[in-house]
Amino acid sequence: VLRALAKSCEVVPMALARPGIGVAEVGLSAFTQMFFIGVNLSLPVVGALLLTDVALGIVSRAVPQINVFIVGFPLKIVIGLAIIIFVLPMYIHVLESLFTGDGVIWRLVGKLFAAFR
Repeated sequence: VLRALAKSCEVVPMALARPGIGVAEVGLSAFTQMFFIGVNLSLPVVGALLLTDVALGIVSRAVPQINVFIVGFPLKIVIGLAIIIFVLPMYIHVLESLFTGDGVIWRLVGKLFAAFR
């Protein structure tokens, strides 16, 4: 770990890393794009769990004898895991497009490093 830290200081010297004029703009742009990517990646699971909560609310109004809390927790776990398993092959392609050499994440990191020159 110490060798890697020393090597990173050789590659990017600390004295030369001065923030340029557009660092705040690039940083804010990178933050908003990464937040948008995170929301898009979590949307299928969050949407399915929201629909599950709505359905459980309707069931609790229709049949008040059922304890929805006891039924709801395992049901939400099963539905969440099922959606993750169903969507996982698509996630692999999305993550591959984000993190490859010409992906969105590397372009953002490149812009951020370029702003420090």
